Amino acid sequence: MLNFISFMECVNSPSRECLTSPPFLLPIGLFLLLIAVGYRSRLQDKRAFRKLRRRTLLASLAILGVTITVISAFFAFNPDVVVGADPTPLAETIWVVAVSVLGGAVALLAGA
Repeated sequence: MLNFISFMECVNSPSRECLTSPPFLLPIGLFLLLIAVGYRSRLQDKRAFRKLRRRTLLASLAILGVTITVISAFFAFNPDVVVGADPTPLAETIWVVAVSVLGGAVALLAGA
């Protein structure tokens, strides 16, 4: 399981194990999925493609808003988790998930 310390170690010195872990593969997978669905939708119906693109933009902006709120709350109320100084397992897991989902939302927004 990826925890905050291993996440930061992976950011500082990427290795094969880190780059193939789910939090790092999530944005890439979302981006590729969006490309495939968008291409297929555009071939079938251009109006449906525009509708899908609009919904994707709205969904990615909503996800960005929620994750930025969670990350801001960590910086405001529990900054020890951010720097990795003796976090609780729950807070550490929430932090890693929030950062991973933020990366996925940015990739989804870029793909849209």
